[in-house]
Amino acid sequence: LRRALGELPDLMVCLDTTHTQKYRRHPLREYVDALKERLCHLHISDASAPDESFARMHTTPGHGSIPEEDWLYLLNALDEVGFQGDAVLEIIPSSPLKIAQETRRYLGELVPA
Repeated sequence: LRRALGELPDLMVCLDTTHTQKYRRHPLREYVDALKERLCHLHISDASAPDESFARMHTTPGHGSIPEEDWLYLLNALDEVGFQGDAVLEIIPSSPLKIAQETRRYLGELVPA
């Protein structure tokens, strides 16, 4: 990915927070630092554990193994670069309303209005 970013200055990236936990090659913060200027889309979900089933890997933020400090770091970085892309809540299984409410409550507590 670093090579592609270096060779393609217009390349934009989708960051999937659960994938950073699943493969554990680098912490979420490292992905944020490397990609924040190039982010155009986000897939937001937490991860119970890297060896869990697909459904257990896509939980509401704050209900998995991504540390609270990393969520706050991501939110601050998005604010810093003026992120204007889409953020998709990729949560399984739950109702969309419950997912939105839980995510808003958790992330809202990290960064009050």
